[in-house]
Amino acid sequence: MIIGIILLVLPALAYLTLLGWLTVVLKRGLSGMPPDRRGEPTVSVLVAARNEAARIGDLIGQLARQDYPRHLYEVVLADDHSTDQSVAEALKASAITGFSLKVCSPGELRGKRAALDAAVGCAHSDWFAFTDADTLPGVEWISRMMTAVTNESVVLVLGSIDMVSDGTWFGKMQAAEYQSIAALTAATAFASVPVMANGASMLVRADVYRKAVTDTFQKGYASGDDMFLLEYVQRHYGSGSIACQVWEEGRVVIRPEPTVAAFFHQRLRWASKAGGYTDPTIVSISLLVVLTNLSIVVSLFGALLAQTSWWLPVLLYGIKTIADAPLLFVWSDHTGNLRLVFTRFLLLQLLYPFYAIGTGLAGLTVTMRWK
Repeated sequence: MIIGIILLVLPALAYLTLLGWLTVVLKRGLSGMPPDRRGEPTVSVLVAARNEAARIGDLIGQLARQDYPRHLYEVVLADDHSTDQSVAEALKASAITGFSLKVCSPGELRGKRAALDAAVGCAHSDWFAFTDADTLPGVEWISRMMTAVTNESVVLVLGSIDMVSDGTWFGKMQAAEYQSIAALTAATAFASVPVMANGASMLVRADVYRKAVTDTFQKGYASGDDMFLLEYVQRHYGSGSIACQVWEEGRVVIRPEPTVAAFFHQRLRWASKAGGYTDPTIVSISLLVVLTNLSIVVSLFGALLAQTSWWLPVLLYGIKTIADAPLLFVWSDHTGNLRLVFTRFLLLQLLYPFYAIGTGLAGLTVTMRWK
């Protein structure tokens, strides 16, 4: 019994230590000023789209209003066999703004990766900036991403992403929960142990991306090019080659999923790529997070079955809460979401272990599609 309790508590204590360190690193990283841009290389913004007619016009409008010199960037839209008016809406927005838009197709191939491959084939710039078709980048997005390239060793920039609630209870819960993902992305990047990346806001040197696609990208995953690119850069260029952009003016806004089914489809798709991870840091931290949440779930069932005392799940929940709160509150204060997070924090803490273990196990056992 004592050995079992120790095995349940140890991951939580390691988790507490890790997040305490990351909180200190995050506060230090956010306290600095954004650096000046070193230069103005050419940038291709690559967007893969499928059935995004309702939102893609807003994206093109935002990209047309970027403060980066217009002659130094282009937007390439790769349409993955949309059955709606995605391309027509994109071209309409392009015409209204007077902004030239390249449109390409993956041919007979389907899926996000095929669409991005087609976009890369149409792009002719020094850097590739990635975002999704349903996002809203700030008007300084490209400029701020480029400011993170502080020296020649930086080849990958992870951008800041903020989920804005749609006003519903479920939308607010998603927006609050996403703050933890964004916080961990920024904190681990500042700590030179990046473990998360999101293709809604990424900047990578073009030659590096082409090599990554050719050499080692995992096959058979509906999602994950962002994470597999992160692993490739870590392995071949080192953590010093990865930077993070956290400033509001360069933030990309994403929206919550409209339904519970759509939310779990998205999260299962994210979880399904975990089986392809090979980077030791990513695997180790992911495993620690899983073990910490699993220890809470196991201790709760043990208490319900009268195999352990109720003090154990209370203790484990307490350790995790003490670990999560500072990191999450520091980040949400930086993004202006502190009240949103604070009022939903305890409920999210109660639900998260079951959600994390459930989606993690399901994601590794089901085959997911992009859309």
